[in-house]
Amino acid sequence: MPASKAKFYIYRKPHQTSKDRSVFCIYVNSKGEAHESYFSAPSDSINHADFKYIQNRWPNVRCAQQAKFVKRKYHEMMHDFKQTF
Repeated sequence: MPASKAKFYIYRKPHQTSKDRSVFCIYVNSKGEAHESYFSAPSDSINHADFKYIQNRWPNVRCAQQAKFVKRKYHEMMHDFKQTF
């Protein structure tokens, strides 16, 4: 069975008010393992974060390439996502 592509999602709970800017981020690695991380006050980017920070947020991140993917997707998606706040 071929490995699937890694995925990254950002979402808010349906009942959140417009004042509540918190988000949930899910990283699904190529093995299908998913972990969710909550950000109460999300920044525009996590590019400054080191590997350990990323791995603590998403334990299924196991290598630098995965951490780089998460940082890139977070930045791209947060930029688009914040337009909806």
